[in-house]
Amino acid sequence: MPILPSSLEHKKNALNLTANYTYGRGIADLYTPGTMGGAGFPPLTNSNGLSPAPTWPQDIDNGLVTYEQQNGVLHAIEWQTFMLGGQYYLPPSGRDWIAANYGYASSANIANYDLLRAQIVTTYTLWDAVVYVNVTGPVNVAGEFAHITDTYGDGQLAKNDRFMLSGYYTFY
Repeated sequence: MPILPSSLEHKKNALNLTANYTYGRGIADLYTPGTMGGAGFPPLTNSNGLSPAPTWPQDIDNGLVTYEQQNGVLHAIEWQTFMLGGQYYLPPSGRDWIAANYGYASSANIANYDLLRAQIVTTYTLWDAVVYVNVTGPVNVAGEFAHITDTYGDGQLAKNDRFMLSGYYTFY
């Protein structure tokens, strides 16, 4: 949504905000990573000591559904996500810009099933900051810093900080 609008000729001081919200079950394949949450299928009882141990017959991607170990009932994994972001084109030309984003995803039911809690992720958070600089004409440089936190089903946190620097040459 343009808060301070711009045109192709005059981008300076333009401000854009973005937002989205999603709620659904069995929708993890719409997101990266495709196996969002790490939900697979619980182990089957191996009372006969078979080697290899029996597994659920699987014809669906991980992360979408899982079975209850005791009664074999199939359940769709529930996800709620939102993302907020903004982009501001700097004066005097508007060829340079900065941006920031915050995203959140959580599952209310992924930890309810017989999955290994240390292997499932119940909550993801992400924030990032981007600087994009037009060096000259078609030559551009961009830098991004991002921080990601995963909360596992056993309460452990995994944090990842990354920095990316990119160069772009635009053909006209």
